[in-house]
Amino acid sequence: MGYNQLMPALDFMQHPPIIGPHMPLIAFIDRQGVVRAQYEGQEPFLAQDRMAGNIRAKIVELLEEAAPGARKKVAGKGSRPK
Repeated sequence: MGYNQLMPALDFMQHPPIIGPHMPLIAFIDRQGVVRAQYEGQEPFLAQDRMAGNIRAKIVELLEEAAPGARKKVAGKGSRPK
């Protein structure tokens, strides 16, 4: 999570400079640094009655993806203390 001043944020999100942005501007970036989704202003994703749930769901979706090079745990495998 982070924020920035307007012009660096618009540059990062590649927002057309001749079109005024509608706030908020939100970008979701995965563990590899890839922008996976971005939303602006009055898009349905940011509708007042759904915004919190939509943002939470997107964060959970990205967090549930395996980190690069991560090994999946296998149930029942591994060392046990003796």
